[in-house]
Amino acid sequence: MRPQSLDPSKIILVDDDPLEAQLVKLAFQRSGIQAEFVYLDSGMKLMDYLDMVSSRDISLLLLDLKMPLMDGTEVLKMFNDRGYTRFPIVMFSSSSHPEDIATCYRLGACGYVTKPIHQEEWQESIRKVGEFWVGVNQKNPS
Repeated sequence: MRPQSLDPSKIILVDDDPLEAQLVKLAFQRSGIQAEFVYLDSGMKLMDYLDMVSSRDISLLLLDLKMPLMDGTEVLKMFNDRGYTRFPIVMFSSSSHPEDIATCYRLGACGYVTKPIHQEEWQESIRKVGEFWVGVNQKNPS
């Protein structure tokens, strides 16, 4: 089943690895996820970006945990301070440490996906995330 496109639909990936971003974008495209894909390589660029766009257009924010300068938990803390709560934030991290996972949920993440090692599992994880958050989940109307 291919997800229905929401209008408008935007997926933002914040990750310090541009190769990872290309792989995520390709995985969404291969899965038939119809959304604008925005890649930002740091938490600071995300904050600047969010100051310029409507959060109502965002269907999903995929956020890496381990980044230089401002890691994913610092981004979540800033979200709490600024009141960015209208779109889902899913952590997409190589860390499976229970403390990292618990901290992200405590700070407001809606989901936490550990990046699989094998390509097939990685593609399937991206497909499932996209199908739920872009295709099945109803966006917050307020």
